[in-house]
Amino acid sequence: MGCDIHCYVEKQDENGKWELEIGWRSDHYEEGHRYFGTEEFKTEASAPIDARNYDLFGFLAGVRSNTTPALYWLGESDDADSYDEAQRGVPKDADASTRRLMEDEDYHSHSWLTLGELRQAWTAAQLAGETEWFDLTDCVQQLEARAGDDAIRIVFAFDN
Repeated sequence: MGCDIHCYVEKQDENGKWELEIGWRSDHYEEGHRYFGTEEFKTEASAPIDARNYDLFGFLAGVRSNTTPALYWLGESDDADSYDEAQRGVPKDADASTRRLMEDEDYHSHSWLTLGELRQAWTAAQLAGETEWFDLTDCVQQLEARAGDDAIRIVFAFDN
């Protein structure tokens, strides 16, 4: 059985509130998904991360790969091999729509990264020679076009 990523983008408004960016999604295979079938979430645009790349999944959240997780590169985990320390969960201040999307009973390994954190962890992984099997250039460019480093974040989870 394969593992897929479900990645959503939130943007912080001028008051510091996080809002789901409608127009981004990763559920290409789920046109009948219980949320994307509604007008509220209807979109055809793809998310910045939607490929089934287990090395990338390992980098993002320690899922399906021995790739060193981003939280290790950010100094939030002392153990490069710890699956338990590789995820943050759903952000406490996540948009209500993002929270509903993340409630899917099949989702696991919930986490999130700001654009600045994603860039910092990816750079550290590149310097260590651990990014041979995935490239985040397009993802970073898509996110940069939306807002500054700390005003944009990806919230993601996986399913098997």
